[in-house]
Amino acid sequence: MPAEIQLLRNQLIRWDSPAKQVFIERLLELVPEQNAWAVIVMNDSKRGLPLLRKTIDIDEALRNGVASILTDDPYAYVQGLSDADLSPAQLAKRNAKWTVLAPFITDPSRPLFEPQARAKAISAIKAKSKISTATLYRDMRTYYVRGQTLNAFTTDYHRCGAPNESRKAGNKPRGRPPKYGKKVTNITPAILEKLILGLNQYFKDEGLPFSDALKETKRKYFVARLTWNGKRPDVALTDEGAQITEGQARYHYFKSRCQNDILIARVGIKRFNRDLRGLPNESTSLAFGPGGLYQIDATVADAWLIHPWTKKPIGRPTVYLIIDTYSHMVVGFHVTFESPSYMAAVLAFEQACRPKVEILTELGIDLDPELWPAQGMPQRVLGDRGEFVSRNSDRFCSELDCSLSNTAPYRADAKGIIEQSFRQTNLHTIQWLDGYVDRNRDRGDAHPKNVTTTTPRTFMQMLVIGIIERNRSRLNGYPLSREHYADGVEPRPVSLWEWGMANRSGQLRVLPAAQIRRRLLPREEARITAHGISFRGLHFESEQLPAAEVGTIERSAGRERITIAFDPRMVDKTYLVSRQVEAELEPLRLTPRSARFSGLSWVEMEALVTGQKVAANASAESDANRKASSRAYQEQIANADKAAHGGNHGSGVRAGKNHVRKLEAHHDGLANIPTLPPEPATAIPPSAPDTATAAMHSAEQARMADKLRKQISGKTDSKT
Repeated sequence: MPAEIQLLRNQLIRWDSPAKQVFIERLLELVPEQNAWAVIVMNDSKRGLPLLRKTIDIDEALRNGVASILTDDPYAYVQGLSDADLSPAQLAKRNAKWTVLAPFITDPSRPLFEPQARAKAISAIKAKSKISTATLYRDMRTYYVRGQTLNAFTTDYHRCGAPNESRKAGNKPRGRPPKYGKKVTNITPAILEKLILGLNQYFKDEGLPFSDALKETKRKYFVARLTWNGKRPDVALTDEGAQITEGQARYHYFKSRCQNDILIARVGIKRFNRDLRGLPNESTSLAFGPGGLYQIDATVADAWLIHPWTKKPIGRPTVYLIIDTYSHMVVGFHVTFESPSYMAAVLAFEQACRPKVEILTELGIDLDPELWPAQGMPQRVLGDRGEFVSRNSDRFCSELDCSLSNTAPYRADAKGIIEQSFRQTNLHTIQWLDGYVDRNRDRGDAHPKNVTTTTPRTFMQMLVIGIIERNRSRLNGYPLSREHYADGVEPRPVSLWEWGMANRSGQLRVLPAAQIRRRLLPREEARITAHGISFRGLHFESEQLPAAEVGTIERSAGRERITIAFDPRMVDKTYLVSRQVEAELEPLRLTPRSARFSGLSWVEMEALVTGQKVAANASAESDANRKASSRAYQEQIANADKAAHGGNHGSGVRAGKNHVRKLEAHHDGLANIPTLPPEPATAIPPSAPDTATAAMHSAEQARMADKLRKQISGKTDSKT
């Protein structure tokens, strides 16, 4: 043995004998007067009491390799226990044993190695404590074997029983006796096989609740007798089937089966991954600083909105939100009445790149823009396979110089930050609106569509105020780093954003407004007409191309198509796209013909046009009937006039023209033109009794004809 290695108290020494027997001894204490160590053999109960071993013998055995020092103590866990780790029962038993043996163990002059004196001391302890000699010797050996500490007397309850091993079923019921005298049975291998078959079918595969699955299992596999009482079956279960409890079935079924596998079989892998799996990680660490990763998603808002002019419902808007993963700040949004689309997502990024002071000014919100400092394009974007699974996504990445990734299908949990933001938006903003869609609405409550008074502008104002408030709120559970703690950063989106811009910048890119519009705004073709540049029913003009000049071009050269870029959020934000690649977009303004739609969004404007078209279609049939009736009545009067004058007003075409001139002069009030004589009451003969003529001779038409004849007669008499 090396000279620097010393023998220490409680060390373990392994002895290898020629007979291939291995003994492990623990060094208890040094006995200087005898130049020996008190040891106890740990793995031989026959030599259960301490004995002496010469120090020189131990040194020689270690040098010759007959003995070796062990570093792994099988009872090291005992020395690390604290009172908090022990149950009250363990503490009570430990302290009781220590109280009995403490006078002998702590006495320096105890006769530890003299059998007769030691037996006398144990007998005195026995007489005082009324504990048997064998128990006292066993407890004393336990103390020395397990490391000579107070916790050496701790009972090893964790070693009791046989974990994960099945017990053999006998005739006597196992476990705690039933509280109310219910008969129970032991689960034998045959019973367990039937239980597993039935529960796999009804609980695992069909998804029934466990109690119902157990009932169906008993009905199928534990039937002793089936009789018929008339047309009704009478089932009698076997004794073991009737005595199986739900607790027994649940214990034995889940004992050897993975809980995750059963859940996947019941609900499917998609729902398990989304709702039931464990959550060991968090997504904030995916971004190093502001702009490292933006998450985007859309949802239909739980609110009905109305048109600001007609006050009629126009639907529930789709809300897009963009959130910075690092700071959890909402950096952009977009509100549209269309279904989620690539263009709507692009407009949300256009909002994220704009200075927020412009947005607040447009919405008339009097708040400090410093409360919402987010502006710029990120390094990476995380979508959900909706808007960004198309060819347009390649264009998005190339033009904006950012990478794009999508989550797996049906895995909303992969973007938990933004999913929770939608829930918070509903709780703190949308639920206070008049048109809020309460999913717990009682029967008989008014539909939010019929009571809403919220316009799109009001909705966006409320949404922006809610976003700013959320960006200033404290984030519970945010994983602050060491640097955050060192600088005293509060877990608030605004604070995290500002700290990140100062210490972890370099991933956010700010683009000019003109470049943003040119790259992100949607484009369509417009036509040059006599009234100006026509697009979606509206007419525009520009500083360089007024409407009058546009109309001249159209009339002289014919209609020409041009490309424009437009902002769906406002009809006033429409731009003419130049054919030159680097040229800026030229703003267009509404002509006086379309100026009444200024300030509306394209959805609001189209809602007005659609309403007029719907009204026109609804009244088309009645308008056609009215026009047919008026034309028939005019024809009837003309026929009556012909009949009154014999059907002849002169010869040829000239006679007809003279007659027309006389009628025009008569109605213009010329006094020298003779008037037509008043017609008798029977001047309009009745028509044949067919269906069309009967409709023309309605009571209403007769009253109108009589009134018209009286007016004509009165004017003729006065002029005569």
